[in-house]
Amino acid sequence: MKQFILAITGLFYLSTLFAQDNIFVFQSDSSVTAVKTSAIDSISFSENGAQLNLIKAGQTKSNLTVSTIDSITFSGNLPVIRAMETPILIDQAKAKMAIIVSTKGGSAILSKGLCWSLYPHPTIDSLKIVSGATSDSSTVYMTKLIAGSTYYVRPFITNSCGTTYGQEFSVNVPGYTLPDVETISITYNGNLEAICTGKVNSSGGYPVLIARGFCWSTSATPTIDENRIPFGLSNGSYTTTVKFPNANVKYYVRAFATNTLGTSYGETMTITPQLGNVTYNLDFKPANDTEKNYYRLIKIAMDSACYYYNRYTTFSINIYVYYDPNIPTAQASYHGSIGFGSGTTYMDVCTAMHEMAHYMGSGTTQVWQDLTVNGVYTGAAATQMLRTVTNDPTAILHGDDMHFWPYGLNYKYEVSSAQDYIRHAKIVNAMRTDCGW
Repeated sequence: MKQFILAITGLFYLSTLFAQDNIFVFQSDSSVTAVKTSAIDSISFSENGAQLNLIKAGQTKSNLTVSTIDSITFSGNLPVIRAMETPILIDQAKAKMAIIVSTKGGSAILSKGLCWSLYPHPTIDSLKIVSGATSDSSTVYMTKLIAGSTYYVRPFITNSCGTTYGQEFSVNVPGYTLPDVETISITYNGNLEAICTGKVNSSGGYPVLIARGFCWSTSATPTIDENRIPFGLSNGSYTTTVKFPNANVKYYVRAFATNTLGTSYGETMTITPQLGNVTYNLDFKPANDTEKNYYRLIKIAMDSACYYYNRYTTFSINIYVYYDPNIPTAQASYHGSIGFGSGTTYMDVCTAMHEMAHYMGSGTTQVWQDLTVNGVYTGAAATQMLRTVTNDPTAILHGDDMHFWPYGLNYKYEVSSAQDYIRHAKIVNAMRTDCGW
């Protein structure tokens, strides 16, 4: 090799360099380094003869290891191609690389693209993909890559004079597995809905998931082929709401995550969504037009309160409701009755739901009062429900011997929207879990 290199040193005169468009250095790995003659002034060797240096204006622009050089050609006939970027793994079994034609050579381009192999120095006899783009630059995709493998890839270009290759790169494809997913919790939310939380601990080595979420069924092993709610594509915790079609039916629910290898599932949990069945009998025979208006207002208030309790709780009970002008505001007893006085300010849904909570046991049962310690209601289910509906992981319920807040609906000013009625109903329903009513 050194004799070959020494033999050609006398040929490097500027007149020779500029007589051709390019210098092609063919290397033992089948790659070709192409340099435009206009980009160099001279060629020299390092002191030990190990490096071939291409020089422009006294500065080394490129150096090549002599032992890797097979031959050097001065020609404008062969094409030159190079990578615009290193290969990028973009999907579970797919990578891309941008290429650009630097020199077309002395004839039309027949093909260009990428070739790759599990071994160094791939050629067009290895796996290859031809770019269909007619422009000089294009992005080419490698497909069907095998998990846990390292591929060697380089661009190629062919004209009638032959094929040349660009710089070689490697692509490491991770060893993929099925995702690792957990079902964290399933919490009934009323209105035939459940708040479902899952967690993807690992996507199996893939850059992204194909899908994740929850699936459910009336069978014990729900799959994504039955009913599913997709939610996001990343690792980590996620929470979404699942709406079920029917009440009083046992459903099996579990988290799922899907990558290219397939789908894995978390633990199966069960839930039986229920709607409330709260009704009332209004014992009130109006004696005049004023009392007829009272009757109308009380009925509207109780109808509205029953709507929220039936949609967002699981209570099933018939309530005795009456009118007594001697009642200052309104009153209720545990599983006894609800009474309204003659003050129309209290003949509304806010008061009706407040008294309904007393009727169900909030503030009127010893077990509830025992859970209120130092001004804080300590029941776990209701506390968690408050934190869920407010999206505040530190929220607490305050209370005394009879009332709780927030969302106890103790005063009208506590209500700013229908959401406050819904939150009240959900919290009272969770108190039922705490107290065993």
